[in-house]
Amino acid sequence: VCLGHQALGYIYGDYVVHAPEPVHGRLSGIEHDGTYCFLVLHPGETLISRQVIYFTTHTN
Repeated sequence: VCLGHQALGYIYGDYVVHAPEPVHGRLSGIEHDGTYCFLVLHPGETLISRQVIYFTTHTN
């Protein structure tokens, strides 16, 4: 999740905290459950085939 998403969480009352361990350069796919802005995709279908994850913080 990008820093912008963390900022949105913070604005709406969540906390941005240090991740249990930093994640730098791990490849991952994004899955969804077919709700909200992903209605055009089938459940389980990835939005983009592979993404690189990089974070040292996350929302609680």
